[in-house]
Amino acid sequence: MSNLRLINESSGSSLSSYSVQDVFSSDYDIYQIEITEFQQTATFSGGMRFINSSGSVISSSDYAWARLSLRSYGSFIDDKSTSDSDIQYIVGSATTSPLSSTGASIWVFNPTNSSSYTFMMFQNVNWLVGSGIAGSKAIGVLKTTASITGFNIYSTGTMGSIKTKHYGLRVDS
Repeated sequence: MSNLRLINESSGSSLSSYSVQDVFSSDYDIYQIEITEFQQTATFSGGMRFINSSGSVISSSDYAWARLSLRSYGSFIDDKSTSDSDIQYIVGSATTSPLSSTGASIWVFNPTNSSSYTFMMFQNVNWLVGSGIAGSKAIGVLKTTASITGFNIYSTGTMGSIKTKHYGLRVDS
């Protein structure tokens, strides 16, 4: 039987970089990160990077991702990158209204296994004031082997507020 267990919660405000360290451990192989609140105060484009066991944010171009964005106000977007410095489109939009918001569910697989790549998938929804709603589904991978213990969400703008909940999926016998 599997159980999803709350590990901890975190939040921040008025920042452009949000790091949560020491959330991934050998206790679990699969993690869920829920972005339960995100408000932006400026034009924002945000990506996610992983933090290694030394506490360093991995910003090399070893990330690959692919996304399908379904927008209510325009054509769908299908894009990808095989060599990027982050996993893009986790949160944010080009709308500058503080009423624009995002919610996301992110799954991370085998982050602390230093002999395997760290994989992830996410889905999110963005409310863009003046435009409408958009939802995305995406996958990503960090194409280096490292023991990953945390994550970083960074921006080109300012996050008014962000709150996350972190869960581990344990398989009990």
